[in-house]
Amino acid sequence: MEGATAHLAEQVATKAGVPVLSLAPDTTTTQINLPWIFRCVPSDRAEATVLAKELFVERGYTKVALVMQDYREGRLGGSAFRAATPDPNRLVTFLLPQEPVASDFDYLLERIRQEQVEALVLWTRPAEASRFVELLRQAGSELEIYLSVEAAQPPFLAALGTQARGLHVIAPAASSDSGSDGESFPVRYKERGGELPSPAATATFDCVRLLVSAVNDTGPNRARIQDYLATSPRNSETIGQVAFDPQGNLKSPWTVRPLPAE
Repeated sequence: MEGATAHLAEQVATKAGVPVLSLAPDTTTTQINLPWIFRCVPSDRAEATVLAKELFVERGYTKVALVMQDYREGRLGGSAFRAATPDPNRLVTFLLPQEPVASDFDYLLERIRQEQVEALVLWTRPAEASRFVELLRQAGSELEIYLSVEAAQPPFLAALGTQARGLHVIAPAASSDSGSDGESFPVRYKERGGELPSPAATATFDCVRLLVSAVNDTGPNRARIQDYLATSPRNSETIGQVAFDPQGNLKSPWTVRPLPAE
């Protein structure tokens, strides 16, 4: 999920000629158009566009708060969301420090009250997102909260539990409701692990199945696996059809969905 690690993987892929399926939303990982890199989650830009449309067009909110954390992914994603906002006057932005302390969260809570915010977007690390949502709910806030792909990863889900009400995440628009055995992946995942899968767990499930399918069909040949990923759409249990554009981005329409509460 972390952009710097994805860029290291890019360097290895370029030198070694190894296909890489990435879970990093960092837009720059596919901008240089390396043939070996394939992204299985929405880019920052795609994520920001979907969120902005949902909040300002579909929902019609007049005051939205963006909390972006002061580290690379937080700055890139937050900047993309600000650029996608149709009316800057309807958005108020707060910068959460890279290593926040209790007073930083207290300040944010007070400012959100003062600004009469109707909805909140969190572009932060998972730990900070879970802490802030917990404080909001403890303070009696029923704000609708929208999470970036990274913010909705563990330990966020495990920390919240029943406090997941009113939370929303980015998801593929064409998600399948059931697997080949009649039970959905989230159901089987919870039966084994005791909790619902994070977006990264779902994307990892698809990535592994896709690579297994590629090896089974083409054999252990790096170039053939790359060609398989680049040119052969396949059906996925969780998101329908899997296919990538020429830059390696997953060609899937994205939407906003409520995060299931335990």
